[in-house]
Amino acid sequence: MKRLLFTCLILVFLFGCDNDDVQPTKSDMEFKELIVGTWVNSPKDSYYKKYGQITEYKNNGTLYFTGFSDAECKTQTVKIIGDWSIEDGHIYLRVTKSNTELIAVGEIMSDKILDINEEEMELLSVEDNTKLYRARSPICII
Repeated sequence: MKRLLFTCLILVFLFGCDNDDVQPTKSDMEFKELIVGTWVNSPKDSYYKKYGQITEYKNNGTLYFTGFSDAECKTQTVKIIGDWSIEDGHIYLRVTKSNTELIAVGEIMSDKILDINEEEMELLSVEDNTKLYRARSPICII
């Protein structure tokens, strides 16, 4: 049960639904340039002290996501590889590899990008209308 709950929370970390009421502050090209790199839960994020995650957006459009069942990032539970793109202020992920049945290969997921800079990213999960905060970091814990 705990693993199922954790996997569902991972989905919220990465993916949400569309919300056209919130307009992006930057162009898609600016988002694409700024998102390349490694991102983790920000201390502003409500999941910061609960679960760890690290997402790497590669310049070639590949994404690597690792989710952990603990805030210390010691117990890896989810590993996803996919292709990412940005269109109309949304980041899209098409899953190409997954170690969990809850996130199927071929699945396409999306979050609304509210803002991004060199250090922080703010996303909107419309699924539960939660703002998600990410910080740029090469390690899971900041």
